[in-house]
Amino acid sequence: MAWFDRVSSSASIDALPEKISSRDLSALHQAIQCQLLPGQWGRFWGKDSFQYAPTVWTLCAAAPTFDEVLSSGARLSLLDSSAFIFSLQKRLETVSVTIYPIVALAEWQHLMLVQQLALGFPRLVGNQNLVRSVVLSGRPQTIKQLAACEPSACRELIGASEVVFDRAILELKNPAASESWEVITRSVIEPLMAWFDRVSSSASIDALPEKISSRDLSALHQAIQCQLLPGQWGRFWGKDSFQYAPTVWTLCAAAPTFDEVLSSGARLSLLDSSAFIFSLQKRLETVSVTIYPIVALAEWQHLMLVQQLALGFPRLVGNQNLVRSVVLSGRPQTIKQLAACEPSACRELIGASEVVFDRAILELKNPAASESWEVITRSVIEPLMGLRLKQQSATYRVIKVLIDHCAAGVPLDMVSVAVALHTEKSTLRRRLKAEGQSFSRLLAQFRIQEAGLRLLKDDDLAQISHSLGYQSVISLRRLLKDARKVAA
Repeated sequence: MAWFDRVSSSASIDALPEKISSRDLSALHQAIQCQLLPGQWGRFWGKDSFQYAPTVWTLCAAAPTFDEVLSSGARLSLLDSSAFIFSLQKRLETVSVTIYPIVALAEWQHLMLVQQLALGFPRLVGNQNLVRSVVLSGRPQTIKQLAACEPSACRELIGASEVVFDRAILELKNPAASESWEVITRSVIEPLMAWFDRVSSSASIDALPEKISSRDLSALHQAIQCQLLPGQWGRFWGKDSFQYAPTVWTLCAAAPTFDEVLSSGARLSLLDSSAFIFSLQKRLETVSVTIYPIVALAEWQHLMLVQQLALGFPRLVGNQNLVRSVVLSGRPQTIKQLAACEPSACRELIGASEVVFDRAILELKNPAASESWEVITRSVIEPLMGLRLKQQSATYRVIKVLIDHCAAGVPLDMVSVAVALHTEKSTLRRRLKAEGQSFSRLLAQFRIQEAGLRLLKDDDLAQISHSLGYQSVISLRRLLKDARKVAA
């Protein structure tokens, strides 16, 4: 959250702060030191730090082999910091990881990196003969010397460090390997690294590219269609798609409870695309997830989102009674109808969709929960969300506020929305105009989507009109009538 605040005050890419700044590192140092008695520093990093300390090694500790743990961690070191570079070299009998500081590092930080590799990694592997040799900032160290090292608070080091491992041991299978590791790497971490490369060529924050572009989505559609026979679309998304298809739900499938799976996924929907917004509402007996398209979505994409929730999620939960009701782009669906749906290649949908779940079932513990899930969320996904939100269009932000205000019973007028976005009404109007949009058009679109869902629940039309900011029912009726004409 502190990082989000710093990002929000950055004027350009060059001004963006480090993911872990020197202030953060000092706070981490102090937090660790408060928990340790003298002499415990090396024992701390030699215990379970490799799996649980919030660094890139945490993300890679569940790779299929120990060799891949090291290879992936070295490749992803930029996720930790741009103050140093990890380099990995494979030789006939050994594998070496070298740490090259780009700027002088605080001694405790340098020591932490080396101890985590040389003391923590052998504990994960379960073999204390794994490490052949260690160099700490140009000084050779025995394992005993390294474990006894205590950092100075003010000293800085610039020399390179190196840890050399036995290659034969590294090639053993990792008993802590996780099936979801490759999914997380493929769907989040690798694209994130590619996204960093694209960011580096962007002139400003406004020019940052989408994480998933329309080209990416079309490629995904073609890749899926190539694997499916006619009639298999619904069965594909109803099988293991919730855990393994590359969407935000993949990231959240290991949350502690099923309720948290949904809550986190809805909150992180921006990581998938800025073409739609997920909204979650909790009531006494139900939890509903609503999908509001910001632009007209290809029918296959809209169908994929709903089928993954209504067909795939119950399979993860292990309870086919989880779903109470489904609406697909304004049309009620039974589970059987939804499973049989086949998308048209050219049709587009703008209506809102909704899946309503049984709340009591959602509150059960998730047997697929992972201890590392919170670490991954805290150290990678949440910071990424802050940067993604910063780059969104005024159109996206306005619709997001309208959704939140409607749920909270706050007025939907332009002044209220501008206040929520910390801007002036005139500035907001100018930004929307630059995007070819207007506030009145976006408000009408949201009102049509929301009214369409509420009318299916037999809500009173006068009540719907009032909650959407109308003084009379006539205005809402006219809006819906005009929308039907356009659709026809």
